[in-house]
Amino acid sequence: MHHSFLEYYAALGLCATEYIGEMAVLSRLPRWREVVTLLAGIVGDHEDISDLVDVLLTGHEPAEQITMDLTILALDCALESDIPPERAIRMLLARLEDDVRTGSLLSDREIRSAVGMRVGRMLGISGSPQIRNALLVGISDPQPGIAAAFIDLLSHAMEDSDLGPEMVAGFAKACQREEPEILCAIAGAIGRVEELRTPESMRALARALSGPIRAKQAAIRAIDRVPSLSHLMWDEVIGVLNEEKESLSETAAAAILKSGLGAEAASADPSLLLRCLSRVANDSPPEFAATLPVLCNRSIVEPLLSSTEAQARLIGIRLIPWVRGDHSFVHDRLLAILQAKSSSREDLVAALDSLKLSREAQRLLKVADVDIIRNMLTADTRDVRLVACRALGAIGGGNRETVETLLRYARADIKTDEFAIAVAEVARVGNDDAKVQEFVVGSLLRLIGPGRAMSVANVERLGALLRACQEFDMATSPALAELLRSGFGDFKLSDSLRKECLMAHMFVAAVDVEHVRWLTGLLNSPPNRLVAAVCWAAGRFVHRCRRRLEYVRYAAPELPEMEKALVQFYRRHKSGSADDAEALTNNVRFALANIRQMLDSYREFANRRSVES
Repeated sequence: MHHSFLEYYAALGLCATEYIGEMAVLSRLPRWREVVTLLAGIVGDHEDISDLVDVLLTGHEPAEQITMDLTILALDCALESDIPPERAIRMLLARLEDDVRTGSLLSDREIRSAVGMRVGRMLGISGSPQIRNALLVGISDPQPGIAAAFIDLLSHAMEDSDLGPEMVAGFAKACQREEPEILCAIAGAIGRVEELRTPESMRALARALSGPIRAKQAAIRAIDRVPSLSHLMWDEVIGVLNEEKESLSETAAAAILKSGLGAEAASADPSLLLRCLSRVANDSPPEFAATLPVLCNRSIVEPLLSSTEAQARLIGIRLIPWVRGDHSFVHDRLLAILQAKSSSREDLVAALDSLKLSREAQRLLKVADVDIIRNMLTADTRDVRLVACRALGAIGGGNRETVETLLRYARADIKTDEFAIAVAEVARVGNDDAKVQEFVVGSLLRLIGPGRAMSVANVERLGALLRACQEFDMATSPALAELLRSGFGDFKLSDSLRKECLMAHMFVAAVDVEHVRWLTGLLNSPPNRLVAAVCWAAGRFVHRCRRRLEYVRYAAPELPEMEKALVQFYRRHKSGSADDAEALTNNVRFALANIRQMLDSYREFANRRSVES
């Protein structure tokens, strides 16, 4: 029988019982949550569901304040009624107000999205003045973090629901404020909801583009989502394009290209077009490049490629990936540039970047073509070698010879910046290759440990190798795991290196009871300057446990204690800066969700085994 029928009949069966008494238990079991919402729909047809909502909102386990699973379930149950009862709405709003002020709604954007969309639907079907008033009061709260959270909730509520001019007017008033948290929330709202793109919000967006880094990031993401906005504040967007922070400049470049700066700009504004094309190629996967609506064809590119002007020729090379539907042309022209003795260093870099962005051209590569790129790892110029390495990383997944070529390059006598990129690429494409793992482990053992010389170059190489460990899932070197743990505890190392040691340790140490206990102890007493790293490590370790049944079996007995430690960790450290609080909340919620899923699944599996036996 299909699951939906089973759950519907279970809901019908519960209706014939004193079901309220069962909700405290059933609502915590993921397999029963659909039954609970179906039950709410059946009950809501003929009676008030406020008592059911009340049960779901009270008696929470401590982790619920972070995950908000039951609050979201209570919202879903209320929405099963044709018109949610005012009493149920009042209880839900009280809980949401509390969660914004003291819980994860203050700092967790993902949960605000889930809650906001449900609140919008509830207001749409009920027209409740309680909801309108709660949102309007919230977005004008004097505390900027709380007002920003309510602005975020309001915008998610308006994504699928028309909440009327009163809400738009309240939002426009909030746009007069200057706090960075509020500017970030306004930018997010502008990116989501057309009705909120008012003159007041446009002025706030321009201020955000000239504000602190965090506000700039939110603003340029909004413009990337709605590229037409760039024309309203062109100078500010160009200013972000000039930022040293790569993530900012790359997003600005993508937004400018999406706004309509295409191949025709090769004559109108060639310098800007070349800068944008170069920025988006820097570290972008082919899938990202495919989303950019750069209008281009052979008739545009061929004259540029044959130009005697270097800038025009570079623009032509960088436009090649956007020649749609002619994969052979893309492949042939790029390989011709890579083979030509007359190609300049800039031409070669541009051609390798373009090949990295063209998945269709990569599929047409022959063995001899890949050999040309491999040989460029010995080029005289550093930038050609670096881009060749990245290109091989983009095309080399599963290709044994390419993995070996990258491994030889990483082992060669190369400078530290090249070593870092080589190690990153070979670890990514050869993450399950024994020789790659042996190289990374062996290099780490030579660099880390008592008495090792920590020159600047060695520190940078060590960081690259530690980051490479995060591509693996191995427990083959107890000596390395012990050294990484010691490195994390070594106060002579920099905080950044200690953090990298801890993160690498999560991927190379054995998954066993002792490891879980050690990590739980860290959560209970983390080093002062490494709180965020400990939180991240807990989330990734728990996620790693889910990969194999034996990992779950080893870890399961200790996971309840880790769950308690995570909740206490969150309560102690949630009052940091806005960025830190958001990262902490996301990581703790991620870890708690994985723990709960593992424990529920493991118990269900154990119950089935006991029944079968």
